[in-house]
Amino acid sequence: MRTQLSLEAKKILFSIFLTNIGNGTHTIAMSLLMYRNTGSVVAFGFIIIFEHLVSFLLQFVAGSMVDRGNPKWICVICDVGRGITIIVIAAAMSLTDQWFYFVIALTLVINICKPFYQSATFSIIPNLCKGEMLQKFNAMVGTSSQLGTIIGTVSAAPLIAFMDTSFVILINGVTYVLAGLAIAWAVIPKIETKESTVTDVWIRNLWHDWKEVFYLLKRETSLWLHSLISATDFLVIMFFNLTLVPMVTKKFQENYFWLSAFEFSFAAGAIVTSLFTTRIIRRVGTTRLSFMGIMMQGILLFLYAFVDHWLGIMIISFWLASWNVLSIVVMLSTLQQRCVGPIRGRISSLRQLSVLFLTSILVPLVSYGTDQSLSTGYFLAGTVCLLIGLVVWVLRHPKLFGENLFHKKIKSDL
Repeated sequence: MRTQLSLEAKKILFSIFLTNIGNGTHTIAMSLLMYRNTGSVVAFGFIIIFEHLVSFLLQFVAGSMVDRGNPKWICVICDVGRGITIIVIAAAMSLTDQWFYFVIALTLVINICKPFYQSATFSIIPNLCKGEMLQKFNAMVGTSSQLGTIIGTVSAAPLIAFMDTSFVILINGVTYVLAGLAIAWAVIPKIETKESTVTDVWIRNLWHDWKEVFYLLKRETSLWLHSLISATDFLVIMFFNLTLVPMVTKKFQENYFWLSAFEFSFAAGAIVTSLFTTRIIRRVGTTRLSFMGIMMQGILLFLYAFVDHWLGIMIISFWLASWNVLSIVVMLSTLQQRCVGPIRGRISSLRQLSVLFLTSILVPLVSYGTDQSLSTGYFLAGTVCLLIGLVVWVLRHPKLFGENLFHKKIKSDL
């Protein structure tokens, strides 16, 4: 049976595609701006840490606001609002050399909106797509993101060369505005919202909302396990990006042509696999793929340590992205489907908090290992995935959680 996405779902995908074109150009522009003015990559590292800190602090507010508000218009306000602000900042940057304050302003604008946007889209999609269409949509999100990022990063360098950094940042602002208009254009079915328990006292409503989630986590152990396990696939992408430059430096004598080649191979794996995701899931099953996807990513990370030929590394990168897409779609779709009622916004925030929590522990560990030797970094990254995959394999046993690990419906009684 062939599944077709609705026109409204395609509008959301187009919005994601536009946003990632801007994100691709923005990342290159920001890293270049920081390096030109400081001569160090450490400064850009501090910006990344600052981004994570802002995102962490706002996750609690974002999830609650999405469950009580209108997710569609939260997306529109986030995209159009930050787009217009970025355009104004880009115009101001062209008139002065005070780059540091503009970098902080851009980081704040983009990352203040990000938690709200992520929670809102997580809540919207299950109302547009059901069953296999939800799996297909989540797979196509990866394709749209990869294509948008590739176009953005490839176009950034010539634009910076012929124009300047502020012009590239302005393009990012324009893509956000267009992305917001695309979502505004989409007709989204009415989404059930949570009623306020205390009129006009938002802090008490916020406390009540997260008290409700903590009660659910205590009652439904599978929910927080699902949230933590689903963060693994995002860690793999971080591991890939973290070790790519050291690998090219050591194995290919700093020939950074291979950096683009391996990034392209990874993107190609994600795009090709997304076309067959629903058929693969239907054939293999979500329960099997839940541990197979994570364990295969661990094995492929191990292989990087032993392979030095460019063709072998491209093949590994392709298949790493393929298994990553399959695992993300399974984990994300089952998490969306098991949530009943106005709680998806907070569950999305919980998932993002899980990613931030594991990132803060495991990324420094893999970074330290990579500094010791490239093989050590890959062994640590692969071991993390294999151990998590093994835990999933054990937990899915009928005497423990069985099918309830990823499929038990979650609805608050409070």
